[in-house]
Amino acid sequence: MKIAIAARSETNVMRSNNEDNLYCVGMTLTPENRDEALVFDTETETPCLVAVFDGMGGMAKGEYASLVAAQALGDHAAAIKDADEDKANAAAVQKYVAETNQLLCRAMREKASQFGTTLALAVITDSSIRSYNLGDSRVYALTEEGLRQISVDHTLAAQKVKLGVLTPEQALTDKSRNKLSLHLGVFEDEFSVMAEELPPLPCAAVHRLLLCTDGLTEKVLDAEIEEVLRTSATVGEAATRLVEMALVSGKDNVTCIVLEKLKDDPAANRLPTFMDRDDMDREER
Repeated sequence: MKIAIAARSETNVMRSNNEDNLYCVGMTLTPENRDEALVFDTETETPCLVAVFDGMGGMAKGEYASLVAAQALGDHAAAIKDADEDKANAAAVQKYVAETNQLLCRAMREKASQFGTTLALAVITDSSIRSYNLGDSRVYALTEEGLRQISVDHTLAAQKVKLGVLTPEQALTDKSRNKLSLHLGVFEDEFSVMAEELPPLPCAAVHRLLLCTDGLTEKVLDAEIEEVLRTSATVGEAATRLVEMALVSGKDNVTCIVLEKLKDDPAANRLPTFMDRDDMDREER
């Protein structure tokens, strides 16, 4: 199955550097190009592996953490993509997470410093989408029923929502929304780091898939994200519009990857809007 992919990453004018990174068909941001705006559009075959990372630690520390995680994913990519069964796929991802966490812990000890990175990862096969995450970078799926957040936010605010201390609406502005409870870069004596394994989705049910850092979701509402994903003619247009919206009012760097499966008939790849569906309903009647 063919997949269309659009990746965007841009440094906000309020920041001097980009602590985000990504893995997209073998491509990652490098120290040479990471502070330049990335526009990357391509097509590939399944199985397909993509991921976004948001580094923490400030300046070069966050950059280093997300770069290590992105490069390490390249080393594990073949094993993850070749693992067809759910359990094998999950085991390959968790091995990548464990070994990358060890790399970061070793570097933190050597540098006598602390840093880390979030992770949102998706493996797309002919039949399913398997997603994993650590931190507050997200995975969204646009389906016939609407936009659905697949990933789980590993933040203090999200924990408060589960406990009933905050409502979901209150969590959107609560200061604890930026305090991560899980990420890559945790010393082994604290606890064992494992990525959240999310329920697999059937490929046929997903119109478009979005992976993004919180530079997008901090400033662009889910309803706005859904509208862009639903009405954009291409995944490239959708990714560009999302980044532009986030940069207008946000202060953080923004990275996103938008994917969709391609059909043999190019005209069939245009995603219907709500208006299109209404028109089709009237024609059927």
